[in-house]
Amino acid sequence: MHILKYKNGELPHINYLDKVLENWFKQGIKTTEDAYEQIIKREEVIRPSSKQVKKSSTTPSWVYDYLEKLDQDEE
Repeated sequence: MHILKYKNGELPHINYLDKVLENWFKQGIKTTEDAYEQIIKREEVIRPSSKQVKKSSTTPSWVYDYLEKLDQDEE
């Protein structure tokens, strides 16, 4: 879900997901808690100025609902 949010609602290719997973394992991230802590640390350093979700006709509507909820939870 983090990658979906990071990619602004665009569903990434499976090869991208594999690379992220491989990178996380190299960093010692093996649980969702580890991943969450790493994401929070990184977001503290790099804060995007504005978030825009690019809507695609192939992306299910629940994705946009989820991303919108995440944005509201951050505020």
